[in-house]
Amino acid sequence: MATATQDWPLWSNTARLVVTDADRIDEARAIADAVLADIDQAANRFRADSEIRLSGEVTGGCVTSAARLGAPPRRPRALSR
Repeated sequence: MATATQDWPLWSNTARLVVTDADRIDEARAIADAVLADIDQAANRFRADSEIRLSGEVTGGCVTSAARLGAPPRRPRALSR
């Protein structure tokens, strides 16, 4: 089994994904993209529709937790083995 990596720009940095089964790199990237999209939706201070921005508007700036970030992490079925 060969390893594989993918690098891409993310949030003013570089993200790196490493898998131990090169045949599953695309599947792993799709999972990473979905998780990162959830984080972006919840906590991106630059997005007017992010949970942290919307919560701050409702509470007058006091935000204790974003719902998406407070939830237990999802474990994709394909990787649950």
